[in-house]
Amino acid sequence: MHDPNDPYAGQFDEELLLTTSDWYHDQVPVLLRSMLVATNTHVLPPFPEAILLNDASQVTFQFTPGKRYKVRVISMAAFASTLLQFDSHTMRVIEVDGTYIKKHDAYQIRILPAQRYTFLLNAQPTARRNYAFTASLDMNRDFANDPAPVYPFNISGNLIYDK
Repeated sequence: MHDPNDPYAGQFDEELLLTTSDWYHDQVPVLLRSMLVATNTHVLPPFPEAILLNDASQVTFQFTPGKRYKVRVISMAAFASTLLQFDSHTMRVIEVDGTYIKKHDAYQIRILPAQRYTFLLNAQPTARRNYAFTASLDMNRDFANDPAPVYPFNISGNLIYDK
């Protein structure tokens, strides 16, 4: 559904949807029970097995030089926040959780579980190269009691200008 009073109507050429989610091998009731045991004195959330974008491990958007895109991001995560950033593209954030805000530029945003962001993204003026964007689960691995913690919870997407 499109807002007929959208203050940014006419200021973008295309609209894109990007979802982010944490992926677990167990169902939520099992995860909640493991989190709420008496031995979990810090009430630490479970660590996911992966991160997904648009329910996949890889996402690609075709960009046209010079166009402006309105990107709606929805976090479908159960526990983990997502850090999102685009290579050589600045996000002009215009909406948070369905409420228009005074627009501001950001190079990275942190999206909490169930949160929504909308931003405008200007395509580069030429198709001389393609660009990556990164989504990373924001998890504090300090609690893992692992002497060499691993951070495998990053996923890259692509903004394709030239196939």
